[in-house]
Parts: sequence; C-alpha cells; structure tokens
Amino acid sequence: MSRKLVFSIVFACISNFILCQSQVSGTIIDPQNQPIELASVVLLNPKDSTVVNYSITDNKGHFKIIEPKQGPLLFQASSLGFNKTTELFG
Repeated sequence: MSRKLVFSIVFACISNFILCQSQVSGTIIDPQNQPIELASVVLLNPKDSTVVNYSITDNKGHFKIIEPKQGPLLFQASSLGFNKTTELFG
C-alpha cells in the first residue's frame, strides 16, 4: 500500500539583493501530520528537470533551501515508503 507524502511549504522569501536568491523553507509531513525525517527536497528546472538545488529534512521534518531567482521551478519531495510529490511554483 503506497502512502501519500504530504508537505507544507512555508515560502520564507528572504530577499538577498546581492546574490539575487530567496530561501524556501517548510516541513514535510505524512497524512497523520507526523514529520518525515530525511526526506529529499529538490528544486528542478521545469524545462529539462535538471537539479537547481536540494536539501534533506531534519528530525522534525524541516528543510531550508536556497532558490536562485530564475523563474518558475518544480518543487519535488520524496521519502522511502511514500509517493513522490512534485509541484510547480514561482
């Protein structure tokens, strides 16, 4: 039985004018609202699915990832035993 990977993303857009980057942070949770430790969080280029940046969740399911200002990106979250989730944002 496959389990759904539920994620909540808190877009903490912290402007960094020097590097033209933002920070995306959030929490990856399961359907019972329990944090998922060591989930992979990846930002992908929607044109060719190349990896732009990535992170791994901590023991509370939290992640922080730098988002370069380059237009829309795919946000992908995955963890062993869960279905991969991909969303377009930006």
